[in-house]
Amino acid sequence: MVKQIDSNIHVIIAARHLFYRLGVKTLLSVIGIDPQVDEADTGKALISLLKNKRELGVRVLVTDDLMKTSSDKLTANLREYCPECKVMVMCNCTEGNTNLRYCVGSSHSQKEILERFQDFFYEPDDVDETDVSDKQLLSEREIEILKTVALGMTNKEIGDKLYISINTVITHRKNITDKLGIKTIAGLTVYALMNNIIKPEEVTQ
Repeated sequence: MVKQIDSNIHVIIAARHLFYRLGVKTLLSVIGIDPQVDEADTGKALISLLKNKRELGVRVLVTDDLMKTSSDKLTANLREYCPECKVMVMCNCTEGNTNLRYCVGSSHSQKEILERFQDFFYEPDDVDETDVSDKQLLSEREIEILKTVALGMTNKEIGDKLYISINTVITHRKNITDKLGIKTIAGLTVYALMNNIIKPEEVTQ
């Protein structure tokens, strides 16, 4: 039997489009959750909510679409204003991707989507989201490349910094994308933040 969760759990649904927010609320009902819900349709609105919701147990469901259209500081602020919250990114992650611990995308089946939402809400809050086994999928060089990508550096800047050719940078980036199943810079930035590859204050520099 599935463990019941705290009825006082607080959920923030952050998505630009109303149909996304309505769909998420329907999914919550399907898996038997009736939480307190706040909605945000911009990065600014999400940050405003986070400033007032620092308690343990807050779940943030944010779309990659909103991440891309918001300021670069959004991903950093997810941790700055709500360090104890759990975050699920709803993005175009590939089927079978388990490296961004909480990620759901259009490529997943109905069963997989429900399972991921159940894991997100029913797993204990003290689960370590920076499990070493996730990082071991990437080589030390790939982690180095991922960090520079998450910090917004161009291929040329990365090549100059690490003394490698642009073609080598592109190859590493392709390998990172293939391994993690995350195609966007916003998604890679979230992954890097969640796995302590970069720090929130680095993103805001």
